[in-house]
Amino acid sequence: MGYTRYQRMAKKLLGKPFTKREKETLKLIADGKTTREIGKSMGISLRTAETYRRRITLKTGIVRIALLTRYWIENHERRERKDR
Repeated sequence: MGYTRYQRMAKKLLGKPFTKREKETLKLIADGKTTREIGKSMGISLRTAETYRRRITLKTGIVRIALLTRYWIENHERRERKDR
């Protein structure tokens, strides 16, 4: 049985670094924003916001919002504090 397109993409992206816009999206997800709110605050379309969310879940392997929030806090928020 072959891989689906989604599975191939997940395998390719898992563990890859985030782009600047993906980091911004992840922060907004951690802040409790909906995809629509993320799009509006970043000045992008709903479809683009959905794409960023999907790529974040593929890169982390995490689909639950609570776990993405925890991931942000543990991996990025601490780094931002150190950089200040």
